[in-house]
Amino acid sequence: MPSKDKPPTPSRFWQSMIPRLANPKGLAVDRWLMRWFNVSFMGRMFTRAGGYADRPHLILKTIHWKTGQIKSVVLPYVKDGNRYLVVGSHGGRAKDAVWCLNIRAHACTWICVNRQWSFAEATVLSDESRKEGFALVNADGGYSHYTKMTEGIRQLPIVALEPNFKRHRPQEDSV
Repeated sequence: MPSKDKPPTPSRFWQSMIPRLANPKGLAVDRWLMRWFNVSFMGRMFTRAGGYADRPHLILKTIHWKTGQIKSVVLPYVKDGNRYLVVGSHGGRAKDAVWCLNIRAHACTWICVNRQWSFAEATVLSDESRKEGFALVNADGGYSHYTKMTEGIRQLPIVALEPNFKRHRPQEDSV
């Protein structure tokens, strides 16, 4: 049994599984698992591949900036008071994730935490609040690698999701 003090070691097995499972079908299965069982298979795969501790995940539904369709994504989060902090790392790519673009265009979102849906107001943190938020989400060093990959290209966006009131579950993705 692994010790609580010692961080888990990176797993070569899970590193080899990422290219096989991180595709549209794998992401759809991950959303389904989160919706019904509150378990993110992809999240566990990435944390074990990187040697990090497991984190809780949420489902974020946004309105697409261009088409207006509802899109969903499963993201790890850190709770900060009554809000949830998520990072737009996009795997260290040079451009922001589409869900970040969606939030910049439409701040109204839905989140599902512990199988409970609620309406949430999304805010991309800036300056001092971003530094504080990044310190919280990067407490275990999970985003240090992405920060190095994007250095000089872009700053990883930290998004605060503040639940406002209960609302009906949003309609399902068309895809």
